[in-house]
Amino acid sequence: MVDSSGKGSFTAVIKWEHRRCPLAKDDVNVDGKGVKVLRQSGWEKVRRGLYRNRYEIQLKGRKGSIRIWRRCDKKGVSEGTITIRR
Repeated sequence: MVDSSGKGSFTAVIKWEHRRCPLAKDDVNVDGKGVKVLRQSGWEKVRRGLYRNRYEIQLKGRKGSIRIWRRCDKKGVSEGTITIRR
């Protein structure tokens, strides 16, 4: 959700693909296009293999996107993209 000033927030959730994932929770990459990340909570464990991170953002124009991704040697690239509009 973004307000009239372009500020908003969302929560991203990631789930490990494997029970014993070789990646650390900090191996998650975040790329923004037309969006500036103001703050984030950091990846917090919800339960085994499930983590969440709350982001506060500023939309620079009328539209932007956030891509959250990671690369695993076993699985390849796992990713999700969020599109944000005013």
